[in-house]
Formats: sequence, C-alpha cells, structure tokens
Amino acid sequence: MKQALSLPAVLLAATLAACQSSPPPTAAEIEAVAMHARQAGDHNAERKVRSWASKDMPVAERELALIYQARPGRRTEALSLFEQAAARATRKPRSNWARCYAPPRQAKPGCGTGKRRSKATPRRH
Repeated sequence: MKQALSLPAVLLAATLAACQSSPPPTAAEIEAVAMHARQAGDHNAERKVRSWASKDMPVAERELALIYQARPGRRTEALSLFEQAAARATRKPRSNWARCYAPPRQAKPGCGTGKRRSKATPRRH
C-alpha cells in the first residue's frame, strides 16, 4: 500500500518538473525581445532579458548592456555587462575573430582582407 501511494506522487513530481523546465531561448529570441524592450520601452521585455542575463547567458548580457547603454545612469553597469559577455563567449567566436585578424598569408577569404578566392581558383593543400 505504501508503494502504491508513492508511485503517483513520484509521477506527479516528474510531470510538474517537466512542465516547469523549458529550453533556454535562442540568441535570435533574446535579440528580438531585447530589441522590443529598447524600441518600445517595454519593461516586461526588459525584465525577461535581465532574467536571462542573470543566468550567465552571454547574448542576454550583451543585449541588456545595449539597453542600459542608452541610459546615462546605467552606463557603468552596461560596461560591466559587456565585459562579462565577452569573458563568457565561447571559443568559436574567439577563434573566428582570431582567424579574421591573422597575418594576410594565413587569413581566410572574406575575413576583412579585401581578397576573395574565386571559385575557379583551385585550393592549395
């Protein structure tokens, strides 16, 4: 009898936990909500971005910094958020940035070197 009562309780707890955990927002979703907060002055949208930023999401930190940057009283906080977002960035953006600013002989086509490889030019291995 004791086991029969605990099984429904476990199932109920698992169901509630599944309902409450939602996947994190994509970068595009964060940017769209932040843009709405900036353009419309929507405090609920800003609160949502602030909540995401508090969960150490670099895109949300950057977007919140952009919201705060326009407010003179929040510029120091905006700078701090920009620094946090840069520090939390993944290796991929950092390596892409480094590749674009490598010396010209190592730079990849289209990374600001002004030279693009034509499709007719064969690749050197």
